[in-house]
Amino acid sequence: MRYAAFLRAINVGRNNRVQMADLRELCQGLGFEHVMTYLQSGNLVFDAGDEEEAVAARLEAGLTRAGLNRTHPVVRAGEELRALSRVRPFNGYDGEELRHFVTLFRERLPDGAAAFVSGHGFEIAGVREREVFWVVEAGLDRGIDAGGMLEKKLHLRGTTRYWHVVEAVAAL
Repeated sequence: MRYAAFLRAINVGRNNRVQMADLRELCQGLGFEHVMTYLQSGNLVFDAGDEEEAVAARLEAGLTRAGLNRTHPVVRAGEELRALSRVRPFNGYDGEELRHFVTLFRERLPDGAAAFVSGHGFEIAGVREREVFWVVEAGLDRGIDAGGMLEKKLHLRGTTRYWHVVEAVAAL
């Protein structure tokens, strides 16, 4: 089955520095096939025979053994990611002045998550089963860690990407 994985905290600051060629090799050593990366921030596409959570667990264990810590891989089946990329969660949040983000979680969001995950310089555009879509004014996007705030409020592990990155990974 084709999967995409989004790794948290890869090549951010001085932590978890890894070349994408080395990351591809590491994943191939874990038994994943046809491994591709997108950008330098831990976006992977590969084939694996296991179920999604088993893939995430194997990937996380392998990354940790390689010294890449707290990566909390969020894995999506290829078809699920392609369907997600077709969702239009930012209707009404158009324009050059806004940056579009999605925080992807491994676990299902708790009921009512949308009711208490807002504010602090960002606005929630939508919530799905395991994703929160949010926007920030251009220029403020580097100073707001809405994904981190969402993780703390929801008590779930996740990772945040620009929406266009998720769309690009889904197209691989």
